[in-house]
Amino acid sequence: MTKCLSGYQVFIHVAMVALAVEVFLLVRENSDLKSAQSITQVGIGDILNLQGLEPLTPNLKFEQSGEMLLFVFTTSCGYCKDNLPQWELLSSLAKDSGVESIAISLDTQVATADYAVEHGLTYPVLIATDPNEFGKSNGIGRVPQTIIRTQSGAVQAVWIGKLEDERVAEILSLLTTN
Repeated sequence: MTKCLSGYQVFIHVAMVALAVEVFLLVRENSDLKSAQSITQVGIGDILNLQGLEPLTPNLKFEQSGEMLLFVFTTSCGYCKDNLPQWELLSSLAKDSGVESIAISLDTQVATADYAVEHGLTYPVLIATDPNEFGKSNGIGRVPQTIIRTQSGAVQAVWIGKLEDERVAEILSLLTTN
């Protein structure tokens, strides 16, 4: 004996298959979006390429050689603003150790200039001419970042986010032992 499905039952089966296909497609799209949004991260030993940076002030002489302490920021980042006192302290102490401190802005020249004046930045500031390309080529996907770069251009250490006291002490220890 064969069982006939009513029109309603056929509709329910077709709807269930359509929903299953839709769920599959959404899962695949979500996976694609997650992989596209994965943030690359600069790592210890990576070469940090400082090409594509322009000085905020035209008279700034920027040498790409030598050990550097880098502060990567955006003007709209709250944690970047929170790091300014720590960066000022680190910059002063780095100078005493013969290490150059440089901030790298991932914003426009106008926004960066206003920010530098508003917050009284005392260390040199460079601006990425193409922030997306600079970030992509150097694995800098989020800010703030505090980076120690060796004379050869390799990353010695990197800290992401707000600098707590123990991180500042760690950075100072590395700067004074080099």
